[in-house]
This record gives sequence, structure tokens and C-alpha cells, in this order.
Amino acid sequence: MTEAAIRKKPGMVSVHDMPILQDGPPAGGFAPVRYARRIPTKGPSAVAMFLAVLGAFSYGMYQVGQGNKIRRYGKTSSLPSVTTTAVCFLIRFVS
Repeated sequence: MTEAAIRKKPGMVSVHDMPILQDGPPAGGFAPVRYARRIPTKGPSAVAMFLAVLGAFSYGMYQVGQGNKIRRYGKTSSLPSVTTTAVCFLIRFVS
């Protein structure tokens, strides 16, 4: 039972007493919704950040290579030439 029937107050006794009214969109439709994200373009671009990271990585790997040469051949001896390094590599690879 509805509250109006229980408390003996005037009002609708049942849901069937409600007028039939169906909601719908307004004439001409609703206004368009703006859903696009408008993010300001501040700071460096993605390409600039990628190039900066690539440059830092390349410099770091160069430093690792220099450290490996010093560790392999020692600080006092002169570093071997490219041909000597290639010959040593081939001797190790073949044997």
C-alpha cells in the first residue's frame, strides 16, 4: 500500500493514478557534448625527449666502451690499433 492510503492523507492511492508522461529529448535534439581533451602543449615534444635519451644512452655506452678498453689493456700500455684488435679477435674465434 502507498503512504497516502496508510496515513489516510489525500493524494494518490496507487501508482496507477499517476498521469502518463513520457520523457524524451527536446525538439531539435540535445546540444553536442564536447568530449575532446584540450591539453596545452607545454614542454619539449616527444621527439626531443627521445633524441635526448638516445644521446645520453649513446654517450654512456661510449664511456663503457672506453672503460672496457682500459680494463682490458691497462692504463700504461698503448691501445692497440684496429687491425691488431681484429686479428686478436679472429685468433680467439678460430681457436
